[in-house]
Amino acid sequence: LMDICHGEFMRTLNNLEEEENKEHGGMLNGRQIAWQIFHHLRISEEEGCILNFQDLLAVELRGDNLQQFENNWDNTLAGLDEIPSHSILESLYNQQLAKSVQFDRALELYEQDINIKGEKRCYERLRKMVRAHLE
Repeated sequence: LMDICHGEFMRTLNNLEEEENKEHGGMLNGRQIAWQIFHHLRISEEEGCILNFQDLLAVELRGDNLQQFENNWDNTLAGLDEIPSHSILESLYNQQLAKSVQFDRALELYEQDINIKGEKRCYERLRKMVRAHLE
């Protein structure tokens, strides 16, 4: 286990091993090292939610590849512990779709319905429009 540790964490383990050697005349056993690794890598529930939301923020439309974006979006959503509200999802999703050339006309119609017809922004409707476009 010591082979996979490095940097400051490795120094911490070395210090703990020296303490163990002084106090008990031995080295850290595998369980003690494993516990230290687990303790070092654990994150709180709040940190996990932030990391998950950051993962969603990192999903981007690249090269106008809507199918890849859709797959990455779905995979990221599937891994979230807590799904953000539909208004947040619509905003993030719409922001990425605005980069698309092939979906430009459909997105204009969506925005026109909101601005002229007074329809509300709808994440599900936007998702259906993208799916229909991809079929």
